[in-house]
Amino acid sequence: MDAKAPPFVWYKDKLDVFLLGEVIRDKWQPREDIASVRSPKDSKSKGKTVEVKISETLEYDASHLQDTDDISNINNLSAAPLLDLLRRRFAEDKIYTYVSDVVVSIN
Repeated sequence: MDAKAPPFVWYKDKLDVFLLGEVIRDKWQPREDIASVRSPKDSKSKGKTVEVKISETLEYDASHLQDTDDISNINNLSAAPLLDLLRRRFAEDKIYTYVSDVVVSIN
């Protein structure tokens, strides 16, 4: 077990594009560039454990799960948290999201 392994990472998923998965710490294998990650139970993958390349994961920050109407409030922004925020807001019928002074509309 690697003490530096993150508890959560973003990883690529065929159905949802990116998912936030929980790293199963006792299966973190940095020498092989492979990590075992449990998908969210509410995703289409339904809590399955998948093997992902560590080099293909994206860093998670607690701000990624904030319900914010301004994307510029998110730390360490990448495609994964951006798409996740827009997906969550669209599901709640919040179609307008700002990026500082610019508005993004999804309909």
